[in-house]
Amino acid sequence: MPNFEKLLKQLSDHNVTFVLIGGFAATAHGATIVTHDLDICAPFSKDNSEKLLNALLPIHPILRDSERPLRETPESLSLYKNLYLETDYGALDILGSVTGIGVFSEVANHCIEISLFNRTCRVLDIDALIRAKKAMNQPKDKETIIQLNAIKERHKL
Repeated sequence: MPNFEKLLKQLSDHNVTFVLIGGFAATAHGATIVTHDLDICAPFSKDNSEKLLNALLPIHPILRDSERPLRETPESLSLYKNLYLETDYGALDILGSVTGIGVFSEVANHCIEISLFNRTCRVLDIDALIRAKKAMNQPKDKETIIQLNAIKERHKL
């Protein structure tokens, strides 16, 4: 069972630069969907890679594709575009860009700050999240888009 609270606190407490995207971002906006992983967009700069490693190593990250422990340096991690992990607190997908939005610097221009678990967290704004979900064009995202549009209408966003 994923523990998004502990995972987000771990990232925040280590000053990792990221924007929450995906299903849990939709939940943060008020959608009632169930998600089994935490999706973030983050720059894979050397500085942020070092913060990511400091945050992740204590929670035993395993690369999902090879099932081997993450044993990177900040320099080698900075060469990644995406990273798909299993941790003690659940699955974490770290993306360098978001389909329909762009690279991290563009994603960062489309976020809002929300208090989650007593931490300030940057979350993809509702319009950008809808755009990303439409661009992904996955059947599972259709319900999320419907809910996000209803939330937008209800709050006149």
